[in-house]
Amino acid sequence: MRSLLSINSILFYNHLIMSQHRACGFLAFCGTYHSRYLKYNKYNCHENISTGFRITTAKDMLMRRAQKQSSVYEKKLFFSSTNSDNKNNNNNNMMSVELLADQLANSKYTKIIALVGAGVSCSAGIPDFRTPGSGLYDQLQRYNLPFPEAIFELNYYQQNPLPFIHLCKEIWPGQENGPKPTLSHAFLKLLGDKKWLHRIYTQNIDGLEALAGISTDKLVECHGHFRSSTCIGCQKSMSIEDCRKTIIIEGSVPICTACGSLVKPNIVFFGEKMPSRFQELISKDMEECDLLLILGTSLLVTPVADIPSWVSSNCPRILLNRELVGDFIGRSGGGGDGASSNDLFLQGDCDDSVQKICDLANWREEMETLRSRKIQ
Repeated sequence: MRSLLSINSILFYNHLIMSQHRACGFLAFCGTYHSRYLKYNKYNCHENISTGFRITTAKDMLMRRAQKQSSVYEKKLFFSSTNSDNKNNNNNNMMSVELLADQLANSKYTKIIALVGAGVSCSAGIPDFRTPGSGLYDQLQRYNLPFPEAIFELNYYQQNPLPFIHLCKEIWPGQENGPKPTLSHAFLKLLGDKKWLHRIYTQNIDGLEALAGISTDKLVECHGHFRSSTCIGCQKSMSIEDCRKTIIIEGSVPICTACGSLVKPNIVFFGEKMPSRFQELISKDMEECDLLLILGTSLLVTPVADIPSWVSSNCPRILLNRELVGDFIGRSGGGGDGASSNDLFLQGDCDDSVQKICDLANWREEMETLRSRKIQ
């Protein structure tokens, strides 16, 4: 059974480690949390590494072990995918997409929390990070960076801010020809309209949750946003409108009028602290959560990756993702091998899985009405 007793201590420990190594940061743009410098050993202890970009965690080892026993796990896990309409499930205690849709339609859940990653924005034309050829890191090669993650490092920004400025000009939320909210964002908005959405923890900085009309009170933007900007030197705030005009219209670097240092939107770079809002809300949110939706994320790096393990063991966890990630393999309420009957993996693109849920819940008309509204 998962416990909340250690959440604050874990967050504090992570803060110390981040301060010591200045390494735990984020993949900006719209995606997952990442670090070039940290890995975890089997006891989840940080180890300093100087080469390579892959993150090794205890979950990785669990995944590899589970892959070797896939035939066993496939019998224990209920896999519901967008390309399968298998309804051979007579166990009322086993979560299924049909049961989930029925429960949603009948207002069973009123404290829904969503953990959102890059996968919810791919259909808006925003690339993920690692897909060969189309991922953001491959696209960043045109900036001649020493390594892709450099575009989100403070030291590099101070030396050569133009690559990040050019990227901001392309991805700044709300531009007329920019990305628009996806079906998955509309689904989260619908849950909010029904007063069932308690919080969204998003790893994305594309701003599509807010553009979909979701109140910022419902958002914890783990990797920052474009709604404010700060000097990286004296930490003085700069008008976000002035910052936007400097970047979008002039294509130049915003400069602090107080100290002359560079200014950037409040996007969390490598080595910077996560927003305080995360730590302020996470413990109570996990206690109150009665349904956890995990959409389009690789769940690689803490603390965001640990959110699924912090909800109650009685809380259903629904993973909408192309790949099975985190501890959805090898998890059971009793601590042994296998998966909890409260877990459900909907394999495929997020929008496809959302469409299936909405169709089963008879929400197609509501979703079409919602999507037809003009996005501000």
